[in-house]
Amino acid sequence: MEIHLYERLYDILRSDAPETETFRTLQRIKAKIVRLQASEKAKILLNTNDHDKMDSKESSLYHVLKMRRLHNVRKISHVQDSHGYTYATPNEITNNL
Repeated sequence: MEIHLYERLYDILRSDAPETETFRTLQRIKAKIVRLQASEKAKILLNTNDHDKMDSKESSLYHVLKMRRLHNVRKISHVQDSHGYTYATPNEITNNL
């Protein structure tokens, strides 16, 4: 799916459509690509805590704090675009980048 979207991007850039229409279409496709990559990354991050847990023992305070710290480190809290604007909520990130 992602390859198809990139092919559409290149086709739109090569076309002779008006600039405003081209810009809107490019933004929509870019948002779809960002959502696809985010969903793939979310699937990867779902399984990252498995190696942090101990199988046979109850989690100690150390392991609980370690899991929380690793979760906070992996979380993306804000993104800055090429114009210098900072986006902090997931909706802003997917809509504006």
